[in-house]
Order: sequence, then structure tokens, then C-alpha cells
Amino acid sequence: MGERLWDVVVVGAGLAGAMVALELGRRGCEVLLLERQPFPRWKVCGACLNGAAQGALAHAGLDGLVARAGAPRLTELRMTGWGRSAHVALEGSVALSREALDQALVRAAVERGVVFVQGASAELGPVRNGERTLTVRGGNGEQNVRARVVVSAAGLHGLRARGSSQPVAFASASPAVRR
Repeated sequence: MGERLWDVVVVGAGLAGAMVALELGRRGCEVLLLERQPFPRWKVCGACLNGAAQGALAHAGLDGLVARAGAPRLTELRMTGWGRSAHVALEGSVALSREALDQALVRAAVERGVVFVQGASAELGPVRNGERTLTVRGGNGEQNVRARVVVSAAGLHGLRARGSSQPVAFASASPAVRR
């Protein structure tokens, strides 16, 4: 992991991070995808994929993902309370847990050549010789990883630069790319 120069290191393997890694891997970039939490992890959000979300997956070349995951169709949302009820039709929606969706997206990224490491936290280091350094800590101890570009998709936890309390969304070793 630490010896080579990666084109891109993506920190965070949720929806955004996995999709970024997948698209970059599809385009031939050497991508390292890091996830701090054991994977797949349980999340309460994202169990409903409407037609637009399924369209985004299809656009990314993942149109069979929902069917392979066995996602059941949702036809109606029923809300009840205080002696009242409401019914809303759900055209073209399916139920798919975030665990299943995250795992399917990471699996697709790995199939495109992305290297996935779970249980690894990262801290953004300095730029040296046109390369951005990350300190990666995990089960194998601590090591420095070099990349041309770092993308943070770490959600609320955020990727932080050494000595800073502010999260970073994007970092590049190239002066031509703005942060």
C-alpha cells in the first residue's frame, strides 16, 4: 500500500467514496479506497431507492445491482398516527439496506481494479515532490501513503490535515488543481 504512488486515494467507502473510486477505477486510475469502520457497516439511512437513484446507478453502469441484491419493490408508503392515516404511491421504488448498497458499490469498484482497505484511518500530510502524503493507521500499524490526489468522502468525521481541526474535502499535490 505505501510503496507505490497512487493516482487517487479516496478516504471513506460510503456512497460518495465508493462511487468516486468506481468511476476513477473505470477510467484507469490507480485508486486506493480507505474505510475507517469495519465493512459493511449498519446504517439506518438509505433503505429506499427511488427511480432517480436507480437511474444514477444505471448511468454508472450498475443497472443490474438492485436486481442482484434482491431488493424488493416498494409500492406504497403508509403513515398512521393520532387516528389518521395517509397513503403515498411509490412508483418504481425498491428497498435496499445501506449495508447491501455500500457493499455492492465497493465490490464493483474492486472489480474495476480499486484496492480497498477497511479498518484504516487517515491523516492528511504534506506535499513533497508533487506528491501528497497520508498517514494511514490500521491493523498493520502506521504507514505513509503517497498520492497525486486525495478525495475525502469521510462524512461527518472528515479527513483532517495534520495539526488542523478543520476537515478537508479535496487535496492535490499538483499546483494546477485548486483546493
